[in-house]
Amino acid sequence: MAEEFLAGPMLAAYAAACPGVQIDITVTDEEHDIVAGGFDAGVRLGEVIEQDMVAIPVSGPQRQLAVCAPAYLARAGRPAHPRELARHRCIGWRPAPGVAPYRWEFAEGGGISPWRCSRRSPPTRWG
Repeated sequence: MAEEFLAGPMLAAYAAACPGVQIDITVTDEEHDIVAGGFDAGVRLGEVIEQDMVAIPVSGPQRQLAVCAPAYLARAGRPAHPRELARHRCIGWRPAPGVAPYRWEFAEGGGISPWRCSRRSPPTRWG
């Protein structure tokens, strides 16, 4: 996700406006202390940052989608609600080994409903 953001016009405009600044980009899913790592700035998706950091929005709201291949959809059927994902083969994502898988979040009833998908058990609602 960060690669698309960083390859966009905002970074190009910054580089053009500040030609004396050397830009060095590291892309990682791991959360770490960017100051201790020697970085001057960081771009992170999400709402949680360290207390001594300042966050400013650098883009509009980001949206993620749950998708599948057309052939899988033809074989397994289309779920009408996230709770139906329990009968589907969901691919999880975790930012690092030993870290809990990312919670899928679905907009529902004006709020966000996080879900954990598993082929072996029904989704567990968090919150």
